[in-house]
Amino acid sequence: MYDSSRDSSSAHLKRTLYHFHFCCGLGGGARGFNRARPVVGNVEAQWECLGGVDVDPAGLRDFERLAGVPGTLLDLFTREQYTRFHGQQPPAGWTEATAEDIRRAAQNLRPDAVFISSPCKGASGLLSEATSKTPKYQALNERHALRQFCRPIQPSAVLSQPSQRHSQATRLCLENGGAVDPVGQAFNARIRRAPLSTMRPTTVPITKSG
Repeated sequence: MYDSSRDSSSAHLKRTLYHFHFCCGLGGGARGFNRARPVVGNVEAQWECLGGVDVDPAGLRDFERLAGVPGTLLDLFTREQYTRFHGQQPPAGWTEATAEDIRRAAQNLRPDAVFISSPCKGASGLLSEATSKTPKYQALNERHALRQFCRPIQPSAVLSQPSQRHSQATRLCLENGGAVDPVGQAFNARIRRAPLSTMRPTTVPITKSG
């Protein structure tokens, strides 16, 4: 049987990969994904942003300009976390985000990569240890884990396969004994258990020069 993969003259293939952003901010991460053009063999991919969620309207205006798609205004705090962080109850009409909110924000499509850029001020060395352990900043650290929001983009909901997840706040886990990132721990455990033949390649793109 003829194997086209052995033929150096086989057709050049193109694939679109999708990314989604929690705490998307002004869209620097999304813009980086969009500009990447990973190439493996005769396959070239381009990234397309499905959207993002953030609590800052001004940041979302920049996000749409940089990412090319609108973001969704959404507070990821639970009511209890909101109260601890702000020192007061949420305003009238405020509701906790739901799984359906997340699916809608991602256009009900499957992202290949989920990028989390949560505030990590609660684990910053610029804060005193005593301040970082106050209820206010512990509430912020708890939001970093995003336990209740990563589930909606798992296979049982939107996705047919688990997405790769990336966060800029690796140091957050180290400064809090790893207790604030159960999502990352579960993801790492899955990688350790998976045989090499079933592991997906990393979604960190390698771009061509020039």
